Amino acid sequence: MMIRRYVYLTLILAFVASDACSSEWELIYNKEGITGYEKIVPGTEMKEFKASGFVESRMEVIGEILRDIPSYPQWMAKCKATQVLKDIDRNTKIFFNETSVPWPVPNRGVIITNTTKYDLETGRAVIRFKSLISPEYPVRKGLVHIKELEGEYLLEYFGRNMTKVTYRHKANPGGSVPMKVANFQSKLFPVINIQGLRKMVRLKKYQDLGDKCEEYQLIENMVKEPAAVRTISKNRLSEYFYKDEDINRIFSDGRVVDRIIQKRASFESIKYLVIDACKVLINDPETRSRYRNKSLRDVVNVDKFYDDRGLATLFVHDAQFVSLILNDKDMLRKILSDRILSGKILGSKSLAKTIANDQVLVNRLVSDDAFIEKIKSNSKLFQAPDDLRIMIEKRMEEYRNKA
Repeated sequence: MMIRRYVYLTLILAFVASDACSSEWELIYNKEGITGYEKIVPGTEMKEFKASGFVESRMEVIGEILRDIPSYPQWMAKCKATQVLKDIDRNTKIFFNETSVPWPVPNRGVIITNTTKYDLETGRAVIRFKSLISPEYPVRKGLVHIKELEGEYLLEYFGRNMTKVTYRHKANPGGSVPMKVANFQSKLFPVINIQGLRKMVRLKKYQDLGDKCEEYQLIENMVKEPAAVRTISKNRLSEYFYKDEDINRIFSDGRVVDRIIQKRASFESIKYLVIDACKVLINDPETRSRYRNKSLRDVVNVDKFYDDRGLATLFVHDAQFVSLILNDKDMLRKILSDRILSGKILGSKSLAKTIANDQVLVNRLVSDDAFIEKIKSNSKLFQAPDDLRIMIEKRMEEYRNKA
């Protein structure tokens, strides 16, 4: 008992200083195309965790892996054992899960219900799970019962052989484990689960199951049908653009849907749809006029654009898009005035705050044609935040020296 208390005390002292108090998602992991986040559950010490990343596989193949509950110990974070207790139907199950935890703490056990739902109009599948407390399904002896668990897997169609997976969960581990310790131990579970799915989709077993499942033909038919492709593409764009009239303007050009169908709604075609949409709206005089006095956040979901790292990379590597931004003083002004967005672009929250809080400085940078031309001459600056930040800091220093 003394050893256990010492272990807990040491862990608490080590991690309490870094414990976040914000209820907003905070980035804690960004490697290999997977981003991990955490946030405090309001009114508690519990944290909710999530991760997002692309898995190179068909959506229905991933769905079959998640239906195969006995396989969870092969790939799921700290999953020691599972047992299906009731197979209600193909999409609804009740099962037992045992989670391994470090010595000297006993393992955790939980009874879980999960449901799977496909929505092909939005190109999504959601697998939701939560803990179940019922005398009909007791937890095995010797385990600490997890009574509070909830989360989901969100699968998003980004091409016939590419799926974006977002996993989130929150749990109270029960027993005598302090919540801060539990948070630390489970913070990367979502990341590990996406890494595990990337390995499992390579197995022929699940590829074959995907070929035979009922969703396979439904999705195959969907990507051949212009109306369905238009619907799913519009729904995908609606995650980034707030106004239906903007989305309709983009789709007024029939070639948009034609290109996606020709590519069988491939990953590349959908990614470039978002970039092309931005170009259309930046170049459209009516749209520019309508949003001239609006902030960037009134027009688009800024954080989603940037937090989707794969999409953000495409933006900064697209020379035409970068040129459009640099030639548009109003757009530059909106970006520099957005402290959060410019902080991500420059890799410095303090510099972004200094600029955003000083509209005189914002206008001076935007109107500095020589400086803008210098940035244009080095098209790779947006791919190297440190270099761009240093260049802006030097320019600001020159302004101060001239004052």
